[in-house]
Amino acid sequence: MFVLPRLLDQEWFLERYAGELGEQLHAWEEELSEVVAQRAVLMRLARNDLHQTASPEDFLVFQHLTSRPYLVHFYEGDSLVLWGRPATILPDSTRARMIESGRERLLSRLSNGWYLIRRYRIDTTSQLDLYALLPVRYEFPLQSAYLKNGFPAVPSIPSVVKVSPHPPGHAVQLGDGPPLCYLFADQPFRDRDLYHWLFVLLIVAGLSAAWCINYVATQLVHSYQPWVGALFLMASVIGLRSLSMLYHWADDFEGVGGLASIMRTRVFDSTLGDLLLNVVLLLWLMIFFHREFEVKREPLHHRGMAFLLSLFNQAAVVAGIVVLIDLIQNLVFHSDIDFSLQNFLNIRAEGVLAIAAVMLMVFSLFLFSHRMMLTVLHIGLSKWERLMAMLAAVLVAFGIMSQFAHFHEIMVPAPIMMLICVIYITIFDFFLDDEQPGLPWLIGWLVVMAAFTAGLLYFFNHEKDKQLRVEYAQKLATFSDPLLEEDILELDEQLKAELRALRPLPLDSLASRFEQTWHAHFVLNKYLFYNYGYQIHTYSLRDSLPLKPEDVEGARLVLARLDDAVAAVHLERERKPEPGEAREAEGPGASDLYYWSDGRGHFAYLWVEKWPGLDAQGQPDTLLTIVEISRRKGKPSLVYSELLLQQAYKNLDRLDDYSWAIYQHGKLVDSGGDREFSTWLALQPPAPGTYRVEEPGDGLRYVVYQSNEDITVFIGRREEGFKVFVSLFSYLFTVLVVITVLLAALNSAFRFLPPAIALVLPSLPPLRNRIQYSVIGLFLVSFLMIGFVTFSYFKESTEQYHENRLERKTIAAQTHAEHEIALLARLEGRVDLNQLPEPLAKVHRLDVNIYNTSGRLVSSSEKDIFERGIVPPLINGHAWYALTVQGHKLAIYDETIGKLRYKVAYVALHDPNERIVAYLGLPYYAHLREKNNEVASFNGALLNVYV
Repeated sequence: MFVLPRLLDQEWFLERYAGELGEQLHAWEEELSEVVAQRAVLMRLARNDLHQTASPEDFLVFQHLTSRPYLVHFYEGDSLVLWGRPATILPDSTRARMIESGRERLLSRLSNGWYLIRRYRIDTTSQLDLYALLPVRYEFPLQSAYLKNGFPAVPSIPSVVKVSPHPPGHAVQLGDGPPLCYLFADQPFRDRDLYHWLFVLLIVAGLSAAWCINYVATQLVHSYQPWVGALFLMASVIGLRSLSMLYHWADDFEGVGGLASIMRTRVFDSTLGDLLLNVVLLLWLMIFFHREFEVKREPLHHRGMAFLLSLFNQAAVVAGIVVLIDLIQNLVFHSDIDFSLQNFLNIRAEGVLAIAAVMLMVFSLFLFSHRMMLTVLHIGLSKWERLMAMLAAVLVAFGIMSQFAHFHEIMVPAPIMMLICVIYITIFDFFLDDEQPGLPWLIGWLVVMAAFTAGLLYFFNHEKDKQLRVEYAQKLATFSDPLLEEDILELDEQLKAELRALRPLPLDSLASRFEQTWHAHFVLNKYLFYNYGYQIHTYSLRDSLPLKPEDVEGARLVLARLDDAVAAVHLERERKPEPGEAREAEGPGASDLYYWSDGRGHFAYLWVEKWPGLDAQGQPDTLLTIVEISRRKGKPSLVYSELLLQQAYKNLDRLDDYSWAIYQHGKLVDSGGDREFSTWLALQPPAPGTYRVEEPGDGLRYVVYQSNEDITVFIGRREEGFKVFVSLFSYLFTVLVVITVLLAALNSAFRFLPPAIALVLPSLPPLRNRIQYSVIGLFLVSFLMIGFVTFSYFKESTEQYHENRLERKTIAAQTHAEHEIALLARLEGRVDLNQLPEPLAKVHRLDVNIYNTSGRLVSSSEKDIFERGIVPPLINGHAWYALTVQGHKLAIYDETIGKLRYKVAYVALHDPNERIVAYLGLPYYAHLREKNNEVASFNGALLNVYV
């Protein structure tokens, strides 16, 4: 099975990809030809007279055209008169080149990838042309969860496959014409479709092998002795598992996407797929052990031997419980799976599979316990004797396990685990005493299993969250940033390689070149761009004077800070190390980067470099550059931050989940969230280097950390303990019910469970029971219908609420912007639209884009996202049409960038004379996440009620 991909050469796949890509692009071209045939409709749309001569059906044509994967732009001469969604923009130079050469088809590299550009002449008299941009391959300037390189026409093509306009490579043909482009790959890849089928075949082959092994083992049990079949089964399972680990079969599915990639999620030192496989094998062994090793029902006459055997069996059950607790703890603490209890219904697919694995482990423990306790039941001890054996087993088992160091790493206190074991075994004893356990016992066991697992998951997540807060507090209490230092050193090497290769330039030109080069590299560094801002100061080294007259004060201040930072470095190097302390080695380039702090919460990094240049007379001089890099506080964006490949400050990925504050010498330095901590400073702080947990009530829980530099960090949030536990219990109970029904259905068909566990679907019951089941079924169906209708109504209401909220915020921002326009017109006599985005963004906490009356971007609160070419500097064509042609006051549309979907509200901005001077665009995404959380919380509450 794994030989097949190696037999198929990589070139064979590339040839297939080229054929599929050519066919899809050609199909899009034919579709466009059909649309272009409706020239009269397109002319009415492009001339902006829809409200006079066209019918609503004409606009439906435009809506259909702009909903397709390709982009359309209508040009009348050199003027862009109509377009659709703004995914990229057609450069004027590319369009001019097509016109000059007379070409109707051109492959071009645009801002976010390769496009096939098709030109259609709609009207010769008015020179109305339709340019269609057919995406061949997306190549975004940045990569993130939303911005993925790939082929939208054929998504199954691996992302490592690239496009070239020239050979060598595999030609992409469109019909009978010349090759459009060539596909090649400079590194190995895996075909997704092939490996998805291989993954399915692997599962089928595994199930077939398991059936054969189980059949042979069963025959050996019946023909010889149970231990012979058990030995064969164990040897076969261990052999196959060893082969899979030896040849790393799971590694062949790395990076192919889908369920196979989910199975590659890290769990312990292995993967989620390995965990599920091991759990299934364990369950299989428990079922075989229970079925084939018959319980002897003859009581032992020797009371001492009976007591010891009972103690041994119950001690084994105790050990199984402790092992399960340890596995769940390790699953929470040592895996890449986020068991977020704040909103459990938002858990990802790998979390659901991990929960299913835990439930199967619990069921395996049940089978193991059932078999061991049956032996205890039939050896002839009385209930009180079994009780005494149980207590002795708990003490002996915990006494033995306490001799191992790993036992003490379990966070659940030993008395609590002992109590859990006593309760569990006691329930089992009563359960086995009942000769005909029915539905009440089944429901009872589901409740016990769900409560047991929910309690452990809640406790371990609670402890993990506390550890995370302490870790975050320790990192926040140190202002220096190792991640920044690493990135700056890398940036230093790039700048030196690029600028020192230039011939000497005048200092002014060299300073300008340095600023441009620095900015270009800075914005491409996801960590620096998202978390830090900078100011550049340039000097002539000969006279130490700043090159910019307007920067005199700032330049002097930075020089003073640099002197302090250098003096601090020298002082640290002169300090004698403490006994046993190693002196820190100087890394490469360490003298270029200095850390400055005034001890009152103000800090910055100063990157210093010298560049050879020329003075005004052409004589050699040296340019001194000092880049002051300071922390950018507050969120730089509310929509585009989701897009910008954001890397959290100091890799504190979940910092936004908490309220936090940093104080130095009693002064607030930085904060986040919605809590005020200043009154807490009056409390006795923890000892330096330690932390304390504060619980002021109302569900609030905070970690207070005190550093050795008199920096106090508060971090925490409100916790809904009992509500979270109930939601988790309801979720796990539902999962257990589903697993139980599946097991009952499979056992009804294949009878694979032990006969002592009569878990089967009920046969046709008497009339009285059928009536009862029908009534219960009606109630369940009614609940489901009510739940579905309630959920749909709540979801629709939530969406409507947020849309109304966006409208209110848009109107408020429009009023604010028009007030600023009137103020600028009165004070300065003109309106500078570049001054609008920053104050609007700060006040309304939204990204702000300003477009001119032609739909072109004038300014934005997030200029870099447009400068990088990720978002085109063009308004949404539908919004522009609605505001300019159809006369709408407000236009709200869904837009996408890569896979990021969000809403944007557009309004016109007027001057005091009621003339439209610009259009305002407000992207809106953060609240959509709140909406999803609200819907998930409602679903959780509904599930709690039903359970």
